[in-house]
Amino acid sequence: MVHHSVKYVRHGFTTSDLSTTHGSSRDCQNCLSERPISHFYIRSQMRSIIACTFFVCLAAVAHAGDTFVVNCNPLSVQRADPIVTPGRPAPHVHSIVGGNAFNRTMLGIDFAENATGTTCDKKLDHSNYWVPSLYHKNQNGTYSLVPWSGTAIYYQNRACDYNATLDGQVYCPQGTYAAAFPRGLRMLAGDPSKRSFNSSDPTDQAVQMMCMSKDYSKEYNGFPTEVCNEHIRAEVYFPSCWDGVHIDTPNHKDHMAYPAARFDGGLCPKSHPIALISIFFEFFFDTSSITDLGNFYLSNGDNTGYSFHGDFINGWTNLTALGEAHRLCVSSDNCPINTLGAAPGHNHPEDQPLLYTAIYEENIGLNGPVTSLPGQVIFAPTPISTAVRGGSDGLRPTLFAMVAVLLACMFL
Repeated sequence: MVHHSVKYVRHGFTTSDLSTTHGSSRDCQNCLSERPISHFYIRSQMRSIIACTFFVCLAAVAHAGDTFVVNCNPLSVQRADPIVTPGRPAPHVHSIVGGNAFNRTMLGIDFAENATGTTCDKKLDHSNYWVPSLYHKNQNGTYSLVPWSGTAIYYQNRACDYNATLDGQVYCPQGTYAAAFPRGLRMLAGDPSKRSFNSSDPTDQAVQMMCMSKDYSKEYNGFPTEVCNEHIRAEVYFPSCWDGVHIDTPNHKDHMAYPAARFDGGLCPKSHPIALISIFFEFFFDTSSITDLGNFYLSNGDNTGYSFHGDFINGWTNLTALGEAHRLCVSSDNCPINTLGAAPGHNHPEDQPLLYTAIYEENIGLNGPVTSLPGQVIFAPTPISTAVRGGSDGLRPTLFAMVAVLLACMFL
C-alpha cells in the first residue's frame, strides 16, 4: 500500500455545486422519506413510523441542523477490499455502495473520483462505502445471504479542531465547522477481530445493531438477542479527527482518531488536531423472514456482531462544496437541493454498472445458500449474551418519552 501524505487545507465553497437533503436528516417530517428507497421502505414505512419518530427525532432535539444524508442503493457484493487487500481477494465478502469505479485495486488518490456513476443520491459523491455482508445459518448447516435493501450515510458536523484552551471540553463551540475530507482519504472503523465488547473502547462504542420490529426498536452492541421481524440496521461511526498529514497509514487507522471525550463528537485530541466531517453508516438487512435466534454471522465468521466494521475511500469530486455543506445548506430554505442533477423522487441520478467486473473465485451465495462462508473465515466462540445499549447511550421507547419527543420536534 502506498503511504500517501498531503498538506491540510480548508476548502472554500460555491453553493451551486452542492446538493443536500433539505433540512436535517434527523427532522421528523423527513425521517422516513430520507431513507434509501427500496422494497423494505415501501413495505414497512407505516409499521416503522413509531420507532422512526422516537429514535430519529430524539436525535433532532440534540443535534438539529448538523446532518445531511447520502442515501445509497446497493452497488455490489463481492470479496474485495481495496484498502486492506489491494489487488487480492478480501478475506471475506463485503456489501458495497457508491461510485462505479470500485474494484479490488483502486490505487492512487483520484481513483474513486473517476467513477462515471454512483448508487448514491449526491452526484458529486463518487466515494465508496462498504461493510461485511450478513449471512444466516440455516437448519441444514448452509448459509444464506441476508437480503440487503439499502444504506444511509450520515454526514455530521460533530467534531472540532484541537484547542489547548478548550482541552477536556465535551462539546464543540457554536459556529465551528469540521473540514471536508482530504482528497483520496482512506479509513476504517470497527475491528474485524472483535468478539467481545469493551464499554470503555470508542472503537466498540462506535458499533451498534438496531433491532427493528413492527412495534418498537432496540439497540444492541452486538447481534440482537430477540427476533427482529422487520430488519437489523447495522451501524458504525467513523473517527473524525485527522493527523493533518497522511491520507492512509499501514494499518489504515493511525492517521485518524476519535474525538477526545466521545466517539461521536467533540474536541479532537492533540495527536490528531484536525476535525473532519463525521460519517456514520447504516446498512439495512431484511430479517423479516428469519424467526430463529443465534444464527446470524457476519461474513468474517463472527456470530457476535461485535466485529462489524466499515471502510471508506473518499471520492467527492468537489471538496470545496463538501467543506461548506453544513454551514450553508443544512436546514436552509435557500439551499438548492437539486443542483446535482437529481429531480425530486429520483434519488440516484447516475446508477450505472461497475466499470470493473467483479471477480468471484467461489460461490458467495448470491443465488442461493452456500455450504460454508466464503473466504478465509475464522470462527470464534459465541458469548452468552449481547449487551443492550442503555443509559445515556441507549434509547428505550416509553409512551412518556415519545410524547415528549413529538412535542419537541414540533418546535424544531
